[in-house]
Amino acid sequence: MGLLVLAGAFYYGFRAMQQYEYVRETGTFPLTVSGDGTVYVIPDIATLNLTVRTQATTLKNASDSNNQKNNQLITFLKSKGIDAKDIKTIFYNVTPQYQYDNRPCVYNNYKEEVSIGSVVVGPQSPCPVRQPPKIIGYDVSNSVEVKVRNLDNVGAVLDGAISAGANEVSGPVFTVDNEDKAKNDARAMALESAKKKAKTLADAMGVRLVRISGFSESGGGPIYYGLGKGGGVMESAVAPMPAIEPGQNKIEVTITVTYDVK
Repeated sequence: MGLLVLAGAFYYGFRAMQQYEYVRETGTFPLTVSGDGTVYVIPDIATLNLTVRTQATTLKNASDSNNQKNNQLITFLKSKGIDAKDIKTIFYNVTPQYQYDNRPCVYNNYKEEVSIGSVVVGPQSPCPVRQPPKIIGYDVSNSVEVKVRNLDNVGAVLDGAISAGANEVSGPVFTVDNEDKAKNDARAMALESAKKKAKTLADAMGVRLVRISGFSESGGGPIYYGLGKGGGVMESAVAPMPAIEPGQNKIEVTITVTYDVK
């Protein structure tokens, strides 16, 4: 602990000396301010993750069934006007299904063998010799990411996708196709806010702003609002889909600016 305190004192002492030398050489000292910018935008894209999952006792049957249903799903999506570039396979997985030897170990205090049903249990009966796991089937899943650009169709796409074979659904997540303009608007607002703060502080201290000597930005990523990320297996008889409301996405940018003042 003592070494940490000493290292911290040395670091901050060194930084203070650097700032002192900078002020002495330039005749200025730093003034750091931050500004925030927030822009709300209406989403124009809904992203869905649709998964076809099938099981069968043989790999061929599981794969054939999965391929058939997945092809039906892709055909349906294209029939709803979704371009091929907006349909992307993001996951394909084959998982063996195992049966394990879970026979219990029976411990007892019987002094001689006794019959329990059809099982003969002897004194301090040991655990049975375990058999290796046995493959009893295969699970095949194929997931596609779909971008729906006509938000009026989201509900119909979800409903039809399930009917076409998708039995796991995640989304929708609502995004904006061109986020750069919204980010630039939020950035400009944040910078203007920082400038106003710097001017107010400089006037209050009786100094003037000379130049910008440092700049950093954080944020800029949108906060998405969506129906949620599910992932549960859908039953063959599904409930009616809820109303889909895209709402708004919030894009926030924080600008930190350091001025030289004197």
